[in-house]
Formats: sequence, structure tokens, C-alpha cells
Amino acid sequence: MPPEDGARTLRVKPKRASPVLRRGLFVGSATGGAASLQPAAAPPVLEVGLSRLDAAQPGALQEQWHEVALVSFLHPKLRRRVILVSQNDVSSRIWAERQLARVVEAEHTLLENIFPHHVIEHITATIATNLDESGTPFEEQQQQDGASDAGAAGDMAQVTRDQDVRGSSAMDTAWLPAIRGDTFRHLSTSHTAITILFCDIQGFTPMCSQMRAVVVMSFLNDLFTRLDGLLDEYGVYKVETIGDCYVAAGGLMRVDEATGAVTVRSDDVDPLHAYRTVQFAKALLRAASHVSLPTGDPVRLRVGIHSGPAMSGVVGTRMPRFCLFGDTMNVASRMESMGEAGAIHVSQATRELLPCEAWESRGGMEVKGKGVMETYLLRV
Repeated sequence: MPPEDGARTLRVKPKRASPVLRRGLFVGSATGGAASLQPAAAPPVLEVGLSRLDAAQPGALQEQWHEVALVSFLHPKLRRRVILVSQNDVSSRIWAERQLARVVEAEHTLLENIFPHHVIEHITATIATNLDESGTPFEEQQQQDGASDAGAAGDMAQVTRDQDVRGSSAMDTAWLPAIRGDTFRHLSTSHTAITILFCDIQGFTPMCSQMRAVVVMSFLNDLFTRLDGLLDEYGVYKVETIGDCYVAAGGLMRVDEATGAVTVRSDDVDPLHAYRTVQFAKALLRAASHVSLPTGDPVRLRVGIHSGPAMSGVVGTRMPRFCLFGDTMNVASRMESMGEAGAIHVSQATRELLPCEAWESRGGMEVKGKGVMETYLLRV
């Protein structure tokens, strides 16, 4: 059955069988309203070359991708239907697409480690809305797909040079949503009850004046990486680090059972928020016992915890951050600064949520901005 008028576009990936020429079958679906192709003979075959990347590296092969277009038409002289086959090397474009995919994946992973899921969703929705209203650069790119792919690598190099000269590309940023003071306003959330943990390193500031920066940062990165590894195990969310101060919260986030996404809580209080945070604090102190200061002395951490209501949101137009606010944050910070190294210092509010722990009463303590408060120690 002869094919009808139409065009088909497909890509051919070579088989890594040997460095010599191999035949690879190609299969594709009709695009742009083209009719299906059913040749009477055997399926069409393309010869795709596999070239050596380096003669000094035996067996190292370079993939070559080709785009093949098939057009059926009535030949004016032969008086019968023929198929015109055109083949273009698109290896450079495929390589560029792969590199872009890797960069996007790395950026998304980085964002997930900086912002909670609901903030990323908001950013994505804002970008999508702006693109729908103003037109996307991707549509402009699709209109240029008819251009030859032979100069793709050279074009990319030229774009890179242009960006270096200008400092940044207007095309890269013009379609992004402008971050203003009210961009993240509706993400503000009130939390009925959560538990906040502050932790810092005893003697860290004097040590910084005695050690090289690379030594201090290597130590701090080692310690905080160990603490980060405990977050998911105990269901605690890391809020931020400020110098050597590590801030985390229990009951702030929940995991969606259907999607696995981490979303922010509001009125749905986690009944285990205090328990999760105190158990995390115990593990935190145990992990610190396996790390030494650059001076050789053991690491000693002060931990302060308080439970109560708080607010969260994203602030700033440069390097925006997801932050927590409220009196609960202030009291937790006071518990840490007035605590003892190697112990967990908590307020009466946290102690009442976990009466079964082996608390040691410290009696009434004068807390700045709060007056006299009953506080308790838990030694690990």
C-alpha cells in the first residue's frame, strides 16, 4: 500500500556493539499530521557510524544522533510515488539537551534542600502564570526548530560569549517573575503548636580566631552534615544555620502519604512535635560525641528547646529565605544560651508535653524579656 503525502521525524540511536559501522533500525510516529508509513519492503535501515573519542582510549565510543525526515510525493517524471529521505546530524543538539536536563535536575535538588515544598510549588505556579500571560521563550525556540542543527554547537558558544560580555542574558531572565515584597505574602502561615530547637558549639567563636578558615569550615561542615543526616529519621525540619547555631523545628512539616511531598502544617498539630524534637536533640548530642574540634578537644553542644505557637513565611527579595517568627523562637534561643554544654535545656511548656523524661529542675530562672521561668535539664 503506497504511503500518502506527509512527513515523519525521528531520531536514531546507535547500538554500542563495536567501533565499526553498525546498522540501527529506526521507528517513529507521524508528526504534524503526517500519514503512517507502511513500505512494502523491509523496514528502512540507517547506517550510523560510531567513532573513536580518543585513539589512546580503546573502546571509548562517541554516540552520534541523526534526525531523519521522510516525505512522500508524486515524482513528476517517474509518475509514481517516491519517498524523499533527508538525514541531519543532531548530536550537538542532543548533547546540549542532556546537559540542560542535568543542570535543571541539579537546580531542583538544590531548591528542595533550601525551601519547603509549598514554596517551590508557589514559585513554579508564578512562573507558569507569567509565561502564559506574556508568551514563553520555549515557543520562540520551537519556531526556530526548522533551522539547521549543524551550527548548534557554534551558536551555543556564541551565546555564552555574549553572556560573558553582558554579564547576564536578558533572554534568560526577562521571562522570570519579579520578586517583590508581596511576592510570597500569601505563603505566611500560623502554626498552632510546634517545638523549636536551638543548638550551638561551646567555644566556637574563640576557636575561629586561632584556626584557618578552611579548617573551621571543614569542621563545621562535617558536624552539620551529621546532624542533617538525622532530620528525616526523627521527622524534624531544619530551619537554618546562623554561624555555629543550628535551628530545627518539630511539627512544622508533614509528609504527604500519596506523593511523598513535604508540606507545611498550620492548624493540624502534630501530637508528637515535642517528642520528635527531644529525640532529635538526644541523637544530635550523641553524633557530636564522635566529632572533635580542630584543637583536638571534644565537641560540646548547648541545646535549648521551647514549644508554642509560631509563624512562618518567605522574606526578602535578594536571597529570599523561609523563616520562623514569634515568641517561641525567642524563648528557644534563650533556653540554648542559658543551658549547659552536653545537656538539653527546655522550658516548662516542653517539659509538660514529655513528663516521662528524666528532667532535672533548675528552679526559677530570669529570662530576658520573659521574667522568671521554670526550666529543666535533660542529660544524655
